[in-house]
Amino acid sequence: MESRQWKEYSWPLLASVLALLVIGILALNSATLTAVTGNGAPLRPIFPRQLIYIGVGLAVMSFVSVIDYRLLSSLARPVYLAIIGLLGLVLLIGQISEGARVGSRSANGHSNRPNWGNWR
Repeated sequence: MESRQWKEYSWPLLASVLALLVIGILALNSATLTAVTGNGAPLRPIFPRQLIYIGVGLAVMSFVSVIDYRLLSSLARPVYLAIIGLLGLVLLIGQISEGARVGSRSANGHSNRPNWGNWR
């Protein structure tokens, strides 16, 4: 990035994002410190996975923040048309499952959507 772009960078936004990430990871650490699942397995594996997600999110945020917004605005129409095309593809090849048209099925032919009917 050029020095002028660094001067115009939204540092308060970055600081608030980092503060929220720290608060969230501390809350997750506190919540999963002694927590176990229904079968007695510890919930600790969630914490390292969340750290990976935070790292990936920060990398994507850094990449997107240095892209010139005029480039993004020039891509708006092609991205919009691609999304409309994908929605049309769901209408053509999607299957109706539980009253909704779904675009994908697993290898055994079942919907990839969770079964919320048993969740109570």
